Amino acid sequence: MLREPVAGASGEETARNLEESAKLCKEALLLDAADGKAWLGLGSTYLRQFLSVTFRLAELRKALNAYKKAETFKQLRDNPDLYRNRAIVHCYLENYALSVADHLRAAELDPVGVGPDSVEQARSIEAMMLNVVAAIGSGSSDTANTTTSADIPRGSGIPSALAAGAAGVPAPPPPPPPPPPALPALTEVDGIDSVLCDAGNVQGGTTAPEERFARKAVRVKILRELNCPLSRLFVAADKAGFRVVVTLYNVSSNAVTVGDELLVASPYVRNCEFAGPSGTPSSVVRLLRVDRPWLIAVNGKVFGRATAAAGAPLP
Repeated sequence: MLREPVAGASGEETARNLEESAKLCKEALLLDAADGKAWLGLGSTYLRQFLSVTFRLAELRKALNAYKKAETFKQLRDNPDLYRNRAIVHCYLENYALSVADHLRAAELDPVGVGPDSVEQARSIEAMMLNVVAAIGSGSSDTANTTTSADIPRGSGIPSALAAGAAGVPAPPPPPPPPPPALPALTEVDGIDSVLCDAGNVQGGTTAPEERFARKAVRVKILRELNCPLSRLFVAADKAGFRVVVTLYNVSSNAVTVGDELLVASPYVRNCEFAGPSGTPSSVVRLLRVDRPWLIAVNGKVFGRATAAAGAPLP
């Protein structure tokens, strides 16, 4: 039922194959809504669409709903792929505690196959949550675990310029720089609580947060970077000093660093429960998610699409 990805397929071909897979799953469900394998296949198709084509949260929410439906069928409750795939969905949706639970369930069902990697992923997410709770509560602005900027090739274009000069031909003038990108007209809000979403907005998809706050922006300063499995994760503070976790997706490795000031357009912040050390209650952390980094400014300079990570889907 699920069309396997073709090696070397173009982006358009991959998108068509996934659309065909979704169509086949839906047709099977029209014939038999109790076809658990069709629900599992539909969820996996939506997950592939997210990872390979769109990187839109709508696909993740559709995948999550399909996986939840698949889990209601007894024959699929012992399927490790269901829980492993759903763990990936939860991690991208930043439901970290649920992601850990599904990774460990997959490892329990298949300790030899997916088990080792699922356990490693679970432990990595748990360590990240502990580090976030410690960093949010410590008041520290140290730079432990920060990433280093990528090396930039030096001397690019110099040999050709020297060759032109040696031949007695003046080097051509450099092309004019492209005009800087511009953010839309924005109203800067007072702080992160001004763009705090209710749980229904984020999880249920009633009103898209990016539409709800389309004309607003929030400013934060990066205090620290922590390791995270799927995104670049920072501890930051708004101008009142209130701390928030910023997760950046589709961004190149050297685009943001500790000490930078971010102006985030169309922001939304939600409360997320992070597990504390064993035997202690969980902590509620504010999370500011940025899926489209070309709609933020760093130290007054608009990112633009050139700073997106290689392969990032651009609208």
